[in-house]
Amino acid sequence: KVPVVRVHAVAALELLQDGENPQCPVVGTLLELLRGDSSPEVRRSALSKILVTNSTLQAVIERTRDVKDVNRREAFLRLSEKCSIRHLSIHQRIQLLSDGLNDRSGLVQEACVRGLLRSWSLSLDGDFLSLLSRLDVESSSEVAELALEKLFDDIAPGELVSSLLQLMAGCSQGEDWGKEGDTPRRPTKDGSAAPSPGPPQLITRVIPQELLKCEEAFYWSCLCRYLHKKGVKGEESLEHIVPTLSEFCDYIQRYVEGVLLVEEGVEEKMQSQFVARQLFSIISVLDLSDEVGRRRLGQLVCDLLVMPGFPAALTEPLLAEQSAVWPQQAFRIEKLTEVIADIRQPPSLDLTSQTNADQSQLLGGPSSLAEPSERPETLLRSLAIACELAKELSGGRKLNPALQMLVQTLLFPCIQNENPYVRDMALHCLGLVCLLDVATARNHLLLFLQVSQVDHESVQATALKV
Repeated sequence: KVPVVRVHAVAALELLQDGENPQCPVVGTLLELLRGDSSPEVRRSALSKILVTNSTLQAVIERTRDVKDVNRREAFLRLSEKCSIRHLSIHQRIQLLSDGLNDRSGLVQEACVRGLLRSWSLSLDGDFLSLLSRLDVESSSEVAELALEKLFDDIAPGELVSSLLQLMAGCSQGEDWGKEGDTPRRPTKDGSAAPSPGPPQLITRVIPQELLKCEEAFYWSCLCRYLHKKGVKGEESLEHIVPTLSEFCDYIQRYVEGVLLVEEGVEEKMQSQFVARQLFSIISVLDLSDEVGRRRLGQLVCDLLVMPGFPAALTEPLLAEQSAVWPQQAFRIEKLTEVIADIRQPPSLDLTSQTNADQSQLLGGPSSLAEPSERPETLLRSLAIACELAKELSGGRKLNPALQMLVQTLLFPCIQNENPYVRDMALHCLGLVCLLDVATARNHLLLFLQVSQVDHESVQATALKV
């Protein structure tokens, strides 16, 4: 019953463990003490003595959430010494980094960074892209960015820029340099070098789009934001890895038109949307004082929003810098209202497309030929912009006529739409509008109560949140 006795007993049991026997009674005893002993000293002793195997790994990981910070620190150090990143699942890697980097104790954070994270990086030869590919950046962006920032702190800005410049030059493992214009060449099946696919890269200081995947785009955007936070010293290095604002707008438009809108598979679409989000986030670190670049950015925003097939989920990140694009709030509201009108305005069909539409109707495919302004993707995009409009007015301004008109012409019809996603977005937008005006909120309170009782579960949840 005395903790000190149990600590010495654990030390005596260390050499009696049989790591090859999954039913080893000594390992079982240490697991019981590790997980259930009331004394933190006994748990720490068991943690430092137990063999880290497939059967004990989860128990060691659980100690990273121990109530005592010294035990949590010991768990991270133990994992960094005895467990490679290859032995952990993606979920376990994310959990460890999230718990360690956000721990309230500075000692635990240091053990996570100096021990666990650095050991992972060294095992991958300091390759950030390899590390990101093992963290699933699409579903764990915040944790992955925090991990990168901790690693960036130990590296000079010049070295960080150099590694990214190599990627921008098109050099990766398995590639050689051609002789004509330093065009990167990839080995073909017969061993010869063939030119890389895709159009020639005319814009400098960007990653070639044939190499722009989730990890590359995320690494680029994280490094840009990291250097931007460093102030003057970081800005000097940042200039080497970002183009001018006008050039970057051309680069984004080329990616959206050439990759994002042509992907067909669900997974490929999700990945291209993630890449687009990272590109939009880089806009915030560019020189927005450039008048020509700002006009080009404003044109890009309008072009993408009205572009058929542009995902509604990308509306918010695209409009994140709208205050820099259109400094005057009244003009921003007017511009976004015009964009919504352009989206909902059915495009004129030429004779050929009209003939094809008539033939499709005769073949029995009316669902794909719904009015463009009434298609779910069109309505969702319009509603997403309307939500940004409502957020724009949330800083104390009252409900303006443009938004009042949208409530009548867009929100109410969408709340009655048969698509639950459209109804959900419309209800969320109406809730934002109600925050601007007490009278409007009173008038629609009954509507929210009715929806919370009879609609789809996700729509009910939105109504209750509002």
